[in-house]
Amino acid sequence: ASGLAAINTVYGFFVLPETLPPERRRKFSWARANPVGSLLQVSKYPMVLGVLFAYFLMQFAHNALPAVWAWFSEAKFGWTPMDIGWSLAFVGVTSAIVQGGLTSKVIPKIGEAKAAMIGISALTLAFTGYALFTPSGAYVYMWIIVGAIGGFTMPAMQGLMTRAAPADAQGELQGAISSVMSISMAISPLIMTQVFSKFTAPDAKVYFPGAPLLLGAMILACSLVPLYITVRNVRAKEAPAE
Repeated sequence: ASGLAAINTVYGFFVLPETLPPERRRKFSWARANPVGSLLQVSKYPMVLGVLFAYFLMQFAHNALPAVWAWFSEAKFGWTPMDIGWSLAFVGVTSAIVQGGLTSKVIPKIGEAKAAMIGISALTLAFTGYALFTPSGAYVYMWIIVGAIGGFTMPAMQGLMTRAAPADAQGELQGAISSVMSISMAISPLIMTQVFSKFTAPDAKVYFPGAPLLLGAMILACSLVPLYITVRNVRAKEAPAE
């Protein structure tokens, strides 16, 4: 993996052309060319700041799934590694259908803000279903289908932020988004696995393997608040005065 990443870096540096015309390029600055610098730079755009915060909450919650899925399904349903593998394969198939076929058709029709809210709502429902409404492993597949609609979320939120940033800040914006994703991927597993451990320990007062997924559902629901407020406020300011 490390070797492939290095080859990808070399290929990008020497082969891929610069897409911005010279008049839209900015002078390189080390103050911006780092995770903190890029976040500070893009935070001056109101739409980006609010949506990026919602994006962080969404990613933080969503990372509960890969962090504890194998342990959760084994503890709750007694699944074998093959059972877990089939469920993850089904996740891949449903995600491919939504992200590869539906996003390009649905998002332009309903708008990015509405698509993001629908996607987060679907993820919230799916996470709640995993945690509370799966009396047997077969029900998991139903919630996977519901959760696949969450595939609208990332492209819709990225579209909202991309439209709000100027042309010469697009690369910086993508760096900020990647930084937020990386931070959530570093923090979320540490917390979610500890929650799982606490509620499945032999001396646990309440045995509840779905605890981290229910926590994820609550955080997902919370992410709707900054998303909705940001979109509403920005659009109110942009609306022409009567």
